Amino acid sequence: MNVGIIFPRFIGPYGGERLVLNEAKELSKLDNKVTLYTRVIENNSIQTLPSGTSIVQGIGFKTRSHELNALIDLLLAPFLLTKIKKEHDLVIVVGWQAAFAGGIIKIFNGKKKIVYRCLEPPRFLYDLKKESKSNLSFFSKVFLHILSPLIKSIDYSSVKKCDAVISISKRTKNQVKEIYGIDSEVVEPGIETERFKKYSKEEARKKLKINRGAKIYLSVSKLHKRKRIDLAIEYFKKNRTKGKTVFFIIGDGPEKENLEKIRGGFKDIIFLGRLEDKLVDLYLSAADYFIFTAKNEPFGIAPLEAKLAGCKIVPKDSTNKIQSWEETAKQLNRIYTRVVNENRHYS
Repeated sequence: MNVGIIFPRFIGPYGGERLVLNEAKELSKLDNKVTLYTRVIENNSIQTLPSGTSIVQGIGFKTRSHELNALIDLLLAPFLLTKIKKEHDLVIVVGWQAAFAGGIIKIFNGKKKIVYRCLEPPRFLYDLKKESKSNLSFFSKVFLHILSPLIKSIDYSSVKKCDAVISISKRTKNQVKEIYGIDSEVVEPGIETERFKKYSKEEARKKLKINRGAKIYLSVSKLHKRKRIDLAIEYFKKNRTKGKTVFFIIGDGPEKENLEKIRGGFKDIIFLGRLEDKLVDLYLSAADYFIFTAKNEPFGIAPLEAKLAGCKIVPKDSTNKIQSWEETAKQLNRIYTRVVNENRHYS
């Protein structure tokens, strides 16, 4: 198949970005031609483009506001359509902003097959309203209140136009059914299993110059309100042993300044910012505990990776099963092939 994948914005080595890049890589191995379409690539977040794939960029405008960028991703996603190749048998839209582009494709070309890979619905409209508004200024709250009905309408109509919806987890499947009335199929992301077999704990700590006897706590996450890193910091404070424990926090985002205030004078809580994959792998291999406190996470790739690297998940291990990306891609390829071969089309 000739496949196009639309993903709104690459901003770091995070779950959504990894999902898209790994899916493109594995689909290429299954004799598919894959082209990635994205609005902007930030901070060298695509360190290596998967073999057998190409990438096309759209309008790269962005601001310093995470919330405003998410809205811009939605509004500018349709501009990618001028770059979409006509020969694609299938277009996969990943993320709720990209679904808008998929809906417009169906309006102008009802026979084009569109699959929506639902990582999560726009949760600031649904189960995370309170958390999403907490960081906004008064003007932004008013602006969001005015726009919310329009965004909800665009999202609903766009998803309903797609030929199929594939959810990232059972939780997301339930949300898709509740919000859109659509029965979606669940295909959970794979894990890059080979990444975490490179180093033993001792080797990783030696490379990072970490005391062999220290107890290492780790978090790898976007620093957003919904990830609740403030709870992770409080958990560490209650369980630390002075001089014998360290908490490394990998990631960046709008909550960083607030989290640094919560850290206070605890020098054993260290913010590392965004790191390259090789360094993330080292820290995962070196850590003893992975603190995971995100609220209603649709899947949670990071704790699975941590578990595979030998970390104990705290405060509670509620991770999904571990499967390789090769297995995931085979599941997806079967669904994509079926959708392409179906005769029905939107009109």
